Amino acid sequence: MNRYSYASKLVNQHFAAGSTIIDVGCRDAVMKSYFSSNSYFGIDVDPASCADQLVDISCETPFADEQFDVLLALDVAEHTDDIYAAVLEMLRISKGAVIALPNLYSAVMRYRFVMGRPLSNKYRLTKDNSKSGGARHRWLFNLVEAECFMKALADEKEYNLNISYYYPSESYLERIIAKLLPNSWSSETIFFVFTKNRE
Repeated sequence: MNRYSYASKLVNQHFAAGSTIIDVGCRDAVMKSYFSSNSYFGIDVDPASCADQLVDISCETPFADEQFDVLLALDVAEHTDDIYAAVLEMLRISKGAVIALPNLYSAVMRYRFVMGRPLSNKYRLTKDNSKSGGARHRWLFNLVEAECFMKALADEKEYNLNISYYYPSESYLERIIAKLLPNSWSSETIFFVFTKNRE
């Protein structure tokens, strides 16, 4: 199961069918294929993206409070200068959210770092990256830091928070390794699902 399928599974588990979806940092709008086209709305800062509207989530957006039922943000928050303000804006414009952050302390990433290989092009020190703006990561954090940050936000804004860990490989050996190692070493992506109790 790829990350997009995993994200759609979480949406279907935690939110009602037919919910309106805003996909923040939608890029090529892959998530649109998982939902009804009339319930999906994609935003991005990149003019080359397939966004329905160009919007910077790290600024105040033109959307009303809780305008969308569900917000999706897959590996977006770590690209913003003010991650706290960006996540607050995500929560403001939606009734619930599925926010994914990368786990750059996973065993694979630790190995790449020790071996002198780049973690990702989004961290490389190059002339192009210095000018790329939104494409590069601004934050490097471990799983525990990400969990504490999101839990504090959920408490502050009175959300229920469900944390889910994504493991990219489905090979037998890697599934065994994932079960033996703690999440901080084995998961590639951390998904945070924000929901509210509604009467």
